[in-house]
This record gives sequence, structure tokens and C-alpha cells, in this order.
Amino acid sequence: MSAVVFGYHNVGVNFLSVLLGINIRLVVPHADSPSENIWLNSVAGLAAEHDIPVVAPKNLPQRRNHEAPSGPHARLPLLACYNMNGSLLPRYRGRVPVSWAVLHGETQIDWSIPTCRDTDMDLSPGSCFSGRSAEDGRIDWSDSAAKAHNLVRNVMHPYPGPFADTAKGRLVLWRTMICDEIDGALVKAIDETVIL
Repeated sequence: MSAVVFGYHNVGVNFLSVLLGINIRLVVPHADSPSENIWLNSVAGLAAEHDIPVVAPKNLPQRRNHEAPSGPHARLPLLACYNMNGSLLPRYRGRVPVSWAVLHGETQIDWSIPTCRDTDMDLSPGSCFSGRSAEDGRIDWSDSAAKAHNLVRNVMHPYPGPFADTAKGRLVLWRTMICDEIDGALVKAIDETVIL
């Protein structure tokens, strides 16, 4: 059996690791952007370690499900084509689906492995998100405690961390806990813990 693997992020690395026992003819990851800090494992790096050819185009052409592929690998016989997505499709389509699910307070995250020729999926109840940047970690103090808590859960290590700029510099929060509602504003430091 031969395969062409499209993948990115730690999920792609784990998926490729499982498939290393078969004949992988080509690996196609997202091209890393030079303007992005990369905090994740490299699919291209793992492929290179195993002498698997890598093609990382800046943009893959968007194709309709039944449109024939073109290019040097278009003649590979196709028995099946699967997509592994870190969300229960059609929700959280796009980049970093688990991150977006955590940010939106989901209590359960599912995986989908549909065939790439699946034309019966109703996308109308779904959602699609782009990648995230360091600026997305800025805490909006007008948001609810739950939303701020989910942001902290979402961008903690190894990412840059959720932050707020103060008069004395940048405050980065690595862990939060939602407490019972407290009357009035309270800021208190206990050891290395700040209670707001």
C-alpha cells in the first residue's frame, strides 16, 4: 500500500508517525510562514528524517470534490482519501480546531475522519476558523470570567501565553480558576497568586 500524506501541527506528526510502516510516496504540509513563531512539531521534519519527499506549497488550489487533480502525482492510483480533523465536522473546520473549541468553552472535543469525496456533509451548521496569532492572547477585561479562563487554557505553554499590558509592563497569566462571584473589585496577592 502507498500513501500521500497531507498534514500539519502535532496532530499531523502523530498521524504520520503511525503511517511510517507503509510506503509513503509524498508528504504535503502547510508551508510555514516566516512571520509566524512555530511552537509545534514539524511534519516536514519528520518526513525528512525518513527520506520521504516533501512538497510544501504556499497555497493549495481549492478543488470541488469530484474535480480531477493535476500535477506529477495525479497519476497515483487512488483507492481512498481520508481527512483527519480535530473536531466533529462540520464544526471548527480550518486551522487549530482544538484551540478554537477550547476558546469557545467546549467541554468535549471529537475527531472526524471523513472521506475526502464525501459530498453529503451539510456545512450550514458548521463553523470555520483561521490560525491564531500571539495578539489573539490579549485578555479583554470586559469579557466574562469564563471567556478569560478559556483563553488562558487555550494559549498556555508552549504558546506565548495570555497577556494584558499594564502601566508596569506586560502581565502574562499561565493559570486561572473561576471562583464564586465576589462583591466589589478585589486584587490580592498570595504567594505568587494574584486574585482579581
